[in-house]
Amino acid sequence: IRVDNLYFSHFIQSLEILATPDALKFTETLAEKCRGEVIVRETLNEFIAWYQTYEIDFYDHTYEGRNTPLIQNWKQIFIEINDKQNLLSALSDSHHAVSLKDALDLHQSRLNKLDSLFHLINDVQRRWVVLVPIYLKKSLPSEHDMFAKADAQFRSLMKTIEEYPKVCRLIEVESSSQADLAKVLGASAVNLERYQQALNEFLEGKRLIIPRFYFVGN
Repeated sequence: IRVDNLYFSHFIQSLEILATPDALKFTETLAEKCRGEVIVRETLNEFIAWYQTYEIDFYDHTYEGRNTPLIQNWKQIFIEINDKQNLLSALSDSHHAVSLKDALDLHQSRLNKLDSLFHLINDVQRRWVVLVPIYLKKSLPSEHDMFAKADAQFRSLMKTIEEYPKVCRLIEVESSSQADLAKVLGASAVNLERYQQALNEFLEGKRLIIPRFYFVGN
């Protein structure tokens, strides 16, 4: 009997077979498997809805007439990502998720990339906020060009993210960039670290001349 030729009368005629212990056990197992797959699929759909709609919050950083959008609520972002990583991991471990393995692997990969990118952006933003007043006042002219490159890259990135603030867009930006976004952010972090070291050396030189500066933090 084919599915397109299956009628209710066939079940009536097979009641004796369907009522046997083995048949009932098979039916219960099949029903449990179906319920489990439905739960996994619904949970995955809820994650996809979050991924497609969750937006990043910004605030305007204003200094010397320059406005730069910066990300706020970092704690909430990392909590959301961590919760979703745990969720996808739990779904992947379920024996009901076999048919959805490829979809789960894809979204886990995207979420891990998001987590990595947000940590890089957070690191660069934190350094940039501290150092940009020194840069704009040209207090370290010898390191000006190095900071200028990191500054231009960071501000351009933040304006792009603010224009399309959904987290899924960040993955699209990373995928469509001619240069690897993670490498660009990593290079910016290195340049900002070098600028910070140059600033520390500059301050240390001033402290040798004026010891009272040892009581002033960097």
